Amino acid sequence: MDIHSANLFKPQHCPGNDGMRYRKGENLLIEHNGIEMVCKCLQFLCISIGQDKQFHTFIECEKYNSLEDPDGSVIMKESTGYGIVPLPPASRLVVPVSSILRKVILYRRFGNPQSCTIIDFQRPILPET
Repeated sequence: MDIHSANLFKPQHCPGNDGMRYRKGENLLIEHNGIEMVCKCLQFLCISIGQDKQFHTFIECEKYNSLEDPDGSVIMKESTGYGIVPLPPASRLVVPVSSILRKVILYRRFGNPQSCTIIDFQRPILPET
């Protein structure tokens, strides 16, 4: 049995707040296999796996690649320290909802509408400039 949803509420997320609601279509920072990546939420899945009949919750999302220079270093916007991602998203993945770190905003770059600056407004430490 599986259930699809467009919303997920995490009551213990974001200390100092009353929790955080994540929605289909929002951009999120996800940690998967020790790597942080920007993804767009497609849907949340609640799935019963195996004989234990316990439900497990996952997020299906589209992953954006980081924009890199020729030597493989991730390109950052110098004035803010925020990363840049090319459009459109590169691949899909499904990960546990525990992988969600926080929301981010993708802002189209002036003069280059095929890429976006990542606005990480919930980052615990502000970028150094």
